[in-house]
Amino acid sequence: MLTISFESDNKLTDDFANNKADASPDARWFTASQKSLMFKEGSNYPDKFILGLSFSANKKDQDNAFVFPVGNYFLTDEAFFLDPRNRNNPSCDFTKLELITHESIDYRVKELLKLKAELKKND
Repeated sequence: MLTISFESDNKLTDDFANNKADASPDARWFTASQKSLMFKEGSNYPDKFILGLSFSANKKDQDNAFVFPVGNYFLTDEAFFLDPRNRNNPSCDFTKLELITHESIDYRVKELLKLKAELKKND
């Protein structure tokens, strides 16, 4: 099972020149991100990565970017989608997360038990 973890709720910010041909000379890109850990079943150590929260020409978007509270998270079903910008290939939005709680675990167990019952019916 794949989980995402945040050990800190610090927002990392950066800005750099927007070098697009049609951009004004003083145009800038503003980014917000957060340090993250990805835990995969069977792996001894997590993968460290920087989760992009915002990439915009507007500083307000950077300022308003949501930072995940410290904790462990599941990817939600909404995280997975077909990307029309990439010929409808499957893609994943790693910002679509759900905090792991007793309730979220119980819900997932219930869904897996339903799936198991369906498989038994078809055997």
